[in-house]
Amino acid sequence: MYPRIQSRWHPPPQGTHNRSLADDNPRLPRFAAGTLIAICVGVVLGVALLAPAVSIPRWPWDIKPFNARFIGVFYLAGWLGALYAAFSGRISPARGFILEAAVFTGVATLASVIHRGSFLAERPVAVAVWWITYIGFCSALIFSARLVSRSPGPGLPPTTGRRQLRDLYALGTTAYGLALFLAPAAATAFWPWPVDAFHARVYSGIFFAGTAVLWGLRRRAAAADLAMAGLLQTVLGLGAIWGTWSIDQTAQRVAWSTPGTWIWLILFGGMALAGLGMLAEARSLRSRGG
Repeated sequence: MYPRIQSRWHPPPQGTHNRSLADDNPRLPRFAAGTLIAICVGVVLGVALLAPAVSIPRWPWDIKPFNARFIGVFYLAGWLGALYAAFSGRISPARGFILEAAVFTGVATLASVIHRGSFLAERPVAVAVWWITYIGFCSALIFSARLVSRSPGPGLPPTTGRRQLRDLYALGTTAYGLALFLAPAAATAFWPWPVDAFHARVYSGIFFAGTAVLWGLRRRAAAADLAMAGLLQTVLGLGAIWGTWSIDQTAQRVAWSTPGTWIWLILFGGMALAGLGMLAEARSLRSRGG
């Protein structure tokens, strides 16, 4: 009889042959998760801009209804993104939102420094809240982005065609973001309502943030990352058009048939279509287990 040899190989525990998405998608660091929760709470004040009659008298600078509703739509998109990221509690989809929010708050803070003379001295509390909120969130988001970047998270590389399409879209958002920041008057000349240099530079952060998300999707992306990017782009695009239309119902100032207004509608309609495309891609990838 041959001696019995004790094998050193042990079979893997049951259920580990196929790795799940959660295995490759670690939980968020506590600091990043706390930052997202704070944003969920803090951005509620910004969403109040959707009701200009309530927010305009309390805003730290003089803001008109069209700009108030437009910024309110952006805050609504940010709030929805923060909720999605916070409730997921995972690297994906939070990494895209954290990067986008860090870029926007950074650009908005820089614009505020450049136009610090626009802040109203008669509203010291509102002004203080603005500076504390933006400097605080910007710092926390940059640190959170560094923490999150240490974990690759899940994702698959896009096809060559999709990567080239995103690169083209990112080139457009970057170019228009630069135009808004460097030449605000010329870049907003076709908008349906007058936009001053301060607001134009704040709005440039929306386009720079979109570029940041597209850059993050360039190498690899999971379904949740695409869903996050699609959610933000869709809400921004459709919300901007709805917000302008809703304010104009009483203001009656927008000339809807002019070429400039149609260019603006194409700009934000294209943003919404890009977002819907990302949502469709996320659904397709999720059905394949991505």
